[in-house]
Amino acid sequence: MALLKKHWVYILSRATIAGLFGFIFARGFQNVGMGVTIGLVLFIGFLYYLLSNRFVVDSSHPLFPIRLDEREQQIRNRALRIAAAVFGVVLAGLAIMRTAGLPSIPQTEIALGAAALTYLVARIAFERVM
Repeated sequence: MALLKKHWVYILSRATIAGLFGFIFARGFQNVGMGVTIGLVLFIGFLYYLLSNRFVVDSSHPLFPIRLDEREQQIRNRALRIAAAVFGVVLAGLAIMRTAGLPSIPQTEIALGAAALTYLVARIAFERVM
């Protein structure tokens, strides 16, 4: 509870952001339940980041107190490099397939999906190893 009292500025700002996103979804989709759900999930995610002990909490920046420690930065950087390489290889492979006369498929979306999946898998693997 002391951490929550210490970082009330962060919590208030993230509650405002989550509420705005929920309001936008409620207005855009004409569904109040969806807006409330989106807002709550987003706010719970913000609180999870603050309380999870996976990140360094820097009290000198009240609006942006969450920082990655050195280990998490290394994991993120390695996973991003692998995901960028997968994106390039998949995109090049799909472009070659397209020039070979195969039917047109959404190349960028497939390459982004492959890169995102690779990033998540690599991050989980590196968290277990490092």
